[in-house]
Amino acid sequence: MTLFTGITPLYGSCLLYAGPAPLVWGWLVVSFFTCFVGLAMAEICSSFPTTGSLYFWANYLAGPSCGPFASWCCDWLETIGLIAGIGTQAYGGSQTLQSIILLCTGTNKNGGYFAPKWLILCMYVALTVIWAVLNTFTLEVIAFIDVISIWWQVIGGLVIMIALPLVSLTRQPASYVFTTFEMAPESTGISSKAYAAILSLLVSQYSLFGYDAAAYLTEETKDADKNGLCIILGLPILKLNVIFTAITSICTIGWVGGYAVPIFGRLVMSERDFNAGPFYLGRGRRPICLVAFLWICYTCSVFLLPTYYPVTWQTLNYAPVALGVGLGLIMLWWVVDARKWFKGPVGNIEAPNGKV
Repeated sequence: MTLFTGITPLYGSCLLYAGPAPLVWGWLVVSFFTCFVGLAMAEICSSFPTTGSLYFWANYLAGPSCGPFASWCCDWLETIGLIAGIGTQAYGGSQTLQSIILLCTGTNKNGGYFAPKWLILCMYVALTVIWAVLNTFTLEVIAFIDVISIWWQVIGGLVIMIALPLVSLTRQPASYVFTTFEMAPESTGISSKAYAAILSLLVSQYSLFGYDAAAYLTEETKDADKNGLCIILGLPILKLNVIFTAITSICTIGWVGGYAVPIFGRLVMSERDFNAGPFYLGRGRRPICLVAFLWICYTCSVFLLPTYYPVTWQTLNYAPVALGVGLGLIMLWWVVDARKWFKGPVGNIEAPNGKV
């Protein structure tokens, strides 16, 4: 969960939808409902602190008959989210580098250098390659890089919060930040206040995911060479920037959609079949899991909505099309072949709830 990489790609468009107030208060709304997802997953993780995390949880919580299918869906959703996520982060990073170059060379109004799309694509590919190389290092090196990243986020955020008021030529009053709702229908084509407010939450919904990372610390990534496919996601950006919105939507839907599978399994699972871990929700389990599941469904639905009007080939949100084709092929694969051989995670030890 990095605020810099989450805010950077979508901040401008979300501010354009409804102004500063929905953007600011949206963080509180999204954070509140995200806590329900975190609580539901924390209880499951407490019972299953195991490798495989999400797809293992989905397999067990869905039961012997539905477990393989639930695990199949969960694993593919997370894979789609991961690949799309790398693409969005790399493109967001290349846009940030472009902004830094522009500011250092005199800004857009003073003859600064504005990188062409081919150069942005080169930066995109370079960032992806750098990340691939970093992931070949030992766990000790990656852990050290993680520590640096955490402090970079904390210190960098403090520097920005302190520096902006000091160097800004103009300042808005607090009333503008916390109460102003203003739309830009001439730019977005959106005239509905409710719809604009919903779209303004996209930046916070995109930024707050990945909170299952604690479970991933118990496993290692395999087949890293396949992750090179994420570079291809940047190629359409040369043609249409709206493709970036679609990739961002696919990333978020894949990640949080994968969370929905084990949470729904925990929601409908009989309490007597669940061996609780140290962290147990007790009677609050069903309402918390229900709110978490409904919030995930809502989040996925919002990322499928059109973000600009009128809807044309240039403004269409291609996420529903891409996801429909991708998930359709995955389901077809399951029906035709995978259900015959895919039996879910392979356990080394047969024991209830992963206990030995």
